[in-house]
Amino acid sequence: MKTVRYFCNPGKTEIRGMSLFLKQINSNVVWQRDYPARDARKPRKPRPKRSDEIEVNNEPQRQSISGTTGKRLREDMLDILENFPHSFSKDTCDAILLIDDADCEFETVETWEKKTTELSKKIEKRLGRAVPFYYLLESPEVEAWFLADWEHSFGSEPVFRKLPGFLHQIRKHLKEDLLQIPDWCEVEWFGGPRSGDSCSQKISSIIQHAFELHPDGGLRELVEKHQDLILTLASMGSPRDRLAYYKDSHGGAMLGRIKPEVVARSCRYFFEPVYRQLSGL
Repeated sequence: MKTVRYFCNPGKTEIRGMSLFLKQINSNVVWQRDYPARDARKPRKPRPKRSDEIEVNNEPQRQSISGTTGKRLREDMLDILENFPHSFSKDTCDAILLIDDADCEFETVETWEKKTTELSKKIEKRLGRAVPFYYLLESPEVEAWFLADWEHSFGSEPVFRKLPGFLHQIRKHLKEDLLQIPDWCEVEWFGGPRSGDSCSQKISSIIQHAFELHPDGGLRELVEKHQDLILTLASMGSPRDRLAYYKDSHGGAMLGRIKPEVVARSCRYFFEPVYRQLSGL
């Protein structure tokens, strides 16, 4: 059985659900997460203290890894591989996987493929051997995967099913009015152009705002018809039971539940090629 060591952006959704999602991609692989780290490793050689670190017992400690994506995540991966090459020997590492939000960083598939090749060469240099490397993008964010497999994501959350007609209407509202995507197969390109370190339009923020069901929003008739029920569901004690979208409680559960083969039907540019490779290991 092959072992794939993976590095993943430390989002609340990914921390809760990525391991289950990877097992659905290929249950014959051992998926071992190395980032966010499950244990603390002591560097074999000193390195300059980064501006986002503090020292604890003379050892560099990251103040926070929350929100680590893009260039910083890639640098962190390469730092770990350089400082702990012995932990990624042939006996314990058959391949390396990097999972990250795309955040509109790559304007074309070709630029992403070029970056993948570049990272693969850097990994080979740090480990002293060639290792299969895969770069899986949540493009633009993991919510694109949820939209691609609506039935097993939002469509399977119990609280969303309690409001009559809600799931059908909010999906239509998201697609036609808010995201304005004529075909879900284009969802991976939503949000551009890039602004700073992210998309100019955040698909996760749009979804969260839509689920707040403002009285003057696009689902006005639904809100007026079921106002009392909506208020009740919105005030439930557990976040998972509330009529809202939370990336940790709802998102984590949905990521562990969606079907990669269904996601691949719509997310054809960045997800499907790597999914096919990983499922064939």
